[in-house]
Amino acid sequence: MPVLPFATVGEVALWRAMAIRSGAFCVNIGEYVGRAEVLRRIMKRVSTPSRYAVRAAIAASLRQDRAVLPQTAHRLGISARSLQRRLAEMGTTYAELVAEVRLDTACHLLAESDENIADIAARLGFAGASSFSRNFARLMKIQPNVYRRQQSNRTNGAKCGPFARKPAGKRFSGPRND
Repeated sequence: MPVLPFATVGEVALWRAMAIRSGAFCVNIGEYVGRAEVLRRIMKRVSTPSRYAVRAAIAASLRQDRAVLPQTAHRLGISARSLQRRLAEMGTTYAELVAEVRLDTACHLLAESDENIADIAARLGFAGASSFSRNFARLMKIQPNVYRRQQSNRTNGAKCGPFARKPAGKRFSGPRND
């Protein structure tokens, strides 16, 4: 029995034992093999993509057109449903990751480029500048043009994200009188 490059000696012995028990015969390689070995040759192993890999695939999709689940899954080499299951195992959803990538990219573009708001909105897949501005303001508690101005005034470059800036609120210097 020829030893395949991806098979260990133990696997070959297991396949041989399975072939004897089940009587399965693989014509392509002229040897008795078990059902598990046939499936192994047909199907490739799917590894779980990391959160970073999924975010990178989403970012690449956003650069080309828009981030849709089947396209991102295809980039990662798995089915859309498998990607959804893997993300659920990680405790997140595809929509949440797209929102994270969009926000991170928006913060970067606002801070590091002179691209206008409408171009950034189009690049990130928003319908228009107003929907982008509303979404950015909802997540960051600050308008995009104000964020850009603040970032250009700062030399240390504050972190971007939903917790980078505390929401504005009244501050009291003394005890409150109710």
